[in-house]
Amino acid sequence: MLIDPVSLSFPAPASLSALRAWYAGVDSRKAVQRYCAQALEGRQSARGGIGRTRRQIVAFALSRHRGDLAMPFQCSADERTCQIEQIFTRRPSA
Repeated sequence: MLIDPVSLSFPAPASLSALRAWYAGVDSRKAVQRYCAQALEGRQSARGGIGRTRRQIVAFALSRHRGDLAMPFQCSADERTCQIEQIFTRRPSA
């Protein structure tokens, strides 16, 4: 299946904020309520919203041949703190 990179969009800032809070250890429901409460309308699942944002980032990165950027978002929820530490402590090469 081919992915059309033009049709893939990067997640909205509110969704990214909720995802960042979740990675920092905030409960998924609290993170989504705080940053994008409208996503919970219509009995939507907060965990489902976090998962959709993660999958959207993965698809966006892979469509641009950046598997290295997709990898941290493909880990299991149990590995999230380890992955986020690696993302934010990585230093650019000189």
